[in-house]
Amino acid sequence: MVDISEFVFDCKPEVSDIKLLADIVFGQDYLTESRIEEYLSNPNYIITTLCHKDRFIGVSFLLNTTLAALDERVVELITEKFHWKKEQPIILHHQTFLAEAYQGLGLGKALVLHSEKKAAKENLPQVSVVWQYTGNKLHTLLKQLGYKEAGIIPKYWHKDSLDKKYSCSICGSPCNCDALILVKPQQR
Repeated sequence: MVDISEFVFDCKPEVSDIKLLADIVFGQDYLTESRIEEYLSNPNYIITTLCHKDRFIGVSFLLNTTLAALDERVVELITEKFHWKKEQPIILHHQTFLAEAYQGLGLGKALVLHSEKKAAKENLPQVSVVWQYTGNKLHTLLKQLGYKEAGIIPKYWHKDSLDKKYSCSICGSPCNCDALILVKPQQR
């Protein structure tokens, strides 16, 4: 664990810095600069950034949306397992990523907790679509924070990686990674 007071939440990184880190974490061009700019300008996104000594090291993008707006495979899993209506407003835990040198220090947890605190005023259930691979620390963290497993979708990003021509940092191109779907019920 580190002294969290050495880190600054909600710093203002350059779009190019976010893109550079996203390319390392997710793979080349999974997040384009124009997509990042869309996130930053969309008022439905709840964005938390993290910096250390003026260096951008991580970000969490949460999206205030509805279940129906998600991939139909995700909607089907959640409506079947949790009996939610498709029109259910949700917070989509869209992306959270942290520079590798800062992982394992409690900063990922701090980043997720800070972003969830910002989203708490909405009092909505949360959904997360997470890479399913051995060693993904986000699975464990989200489960510790109350997320429940809805299921796994095989080769979730395959078609998307072909359509958008990006390369996965885990398996290359096309992406054949499975997605673990996690939900966190509405806080009462």
